[in-house]
Amino acid sequence: SNGETTVNIYLLNGDHFMTRNFNHYNYDKTRTSQYSHNMNIMIQPAFCGKTLGGHSFGASDSDCISTSAKITVYYQMGSSFTFTVPKSLTITSVIFDALDSSLLPTESCLRENAR
Repeated sequence: SNGETTVNIYLLNGDHFMTRNFNHYNYDKTRTSQYSHNMNIMIQPAFCGKTLGGHSFGASDSDCISTSAKITVYYQMGSSFTFTVPKSLTITSVIFDALDSSLLPTESCLRENAR
């Protein structure tokens, strides 16, 4: 074994939001393992017809998307979310869309939809 690890993050069909100022979602990049430099991170939608984590997504499953579709992740343009990429980062079929330009300061959709 070369000590290499791959972390797969699958996004289910639906709305996704990256939010700021929510302490319980903080990513602590100061705690790492001696093997973390060999970590590959892959972010992609849960595609229909694939088996992910022991669950098979059928063509009629509402949690998955077709392989020709994309998932949108909304974020606040002024946020400063960062994370360390140890070895590699692969993002497939994901669109990142800034919301600040289209939201009024009084709207709270990001807080209500935090996941």
